[in-house]
Amino acid sequence: MPISQPLAPSNARLRDRARAFAIEAGDRILSEPPLDPSRGLNGFAGFALLFAALAEVTGADRFTAAMHAKLRDAALMEDRPSIGLFGGISGLRAVAALAIRSEARYSKLVAQCDAYVDRQLTEQPRKAESFDRYDLISGWSGALLARGIDAPVEPGRLAELIVWVLEDPDRWRCPHPLRPDDPPVNDLGLAHGVSGMLAALTLTLNRLEGEPARAAAQTLRELCEWRIDRGNRVVWPPVISTHLEQSYRSAWCYGAAGVLAVIHNAAVALHDGETAAFAADAMQALAAQTPDSWELEGEAICHGLIGNALCFASIASATGSAALWSAAFRVAERVMDRVSLKHYDAVGLLDGISGIALALLTLTGHTGAAWMRLFGLRPIS
Repeated sequence: MPISQPLAPSNARLRDRARAFAIEAGDRILSEPPLDPSRGLNGFAGFALLFAALAEVTGADRFTAAMHAKLRDAALMEDRPSIGLFGGISGLRAVAALAIRSEARYSKLVAQCDAYVDRQLTEQPRKAESFDRYDLISGWSGALLARGIDAPVEPGRLAELIVWVLEDPDRWRCPHPLRPDDPPVNDLGLAHGVSGMLAALTLTLNRLEGEPARAAAQTLRELCEWRIDRGNRVVWPPVISTHLEQSYRSAWCYGAAGVLAVIHNAAVALHDGETAAFAADAMQALAAQTPDSWELEGEAICHGLIGNALCFASIASATGSAALWSAAFRVAERVMDRVSLKHYDAVGLLDGISGIALALLTLTGHTGAAWMRLFGLRPIS
């Protein structure tokens, strides 16, 4: 799957370490296939994405064959899939679309995935009972990001649904699935909340105008207003709530790292230079803090170190910030220092070694960054 190379200013030692780490990760997944993976990005489709990058980097037939095999496994699963990006059909759609560049036959699979998703969108929208209806991980936002993985798209039904949700905060106020008996909340995170919806609109549409532009601009203003200033950095709570004791993790999934990356890209898309400058400055302040202060869990993309490195690099690439590039590479080194591939249990793209490996290859310029859109991030270039 040939992908254009990013221009990340990394050094030779880091590039070599990242390449060796990723190859070892890929070989581990080949030799120890995970049990019962999903078809989406955190399962078969995500493994196919990593194997495609490894095939490009190494030219090894084993990785090319594995990429095709994992796409086939995802396509042939006997279930009624969700439209989700990380567990369902949209993850397969996104990776198959990237594979078209080297295998035109995957265009049929992409069309089948799109038709399946479209058939699930015919009913009238209603207030969400759970964030998996609209979010990036499982809902409309992730499905729209999958549609725009290879090229900007015309506003369509998915964008209409997201705009409808954003028009009224009550439409995206719902109980957290892990706390179903608690009062409903408005989720602010990139993985499950309003930041993911904003990312989907501003990263995928070929024309950000009319209702999508108005919804995006209003959401951008409100997201900035929900920040909490803590001296030398800003943070975001995971949800808007008056009854929950909240943490202030700064990760990709929740908190400042992911939210600031979304704010910056949205501000650029909406030609809001002041807000873009705020986001870049705030991300630099965050990156200057010690990693322990970010309150992360582990090293993976979702709520770990490498997810923050991707957020730093996304804005670094857009602004040319040497400080953010340096922070991204420091974090990448820290990840490789900490992770033992022989003993790391999780293997998925979102929460495990395949995501860490793909991120390292991308940050160090070994492979392209288009896949970062699937995480709501502007790709590095």
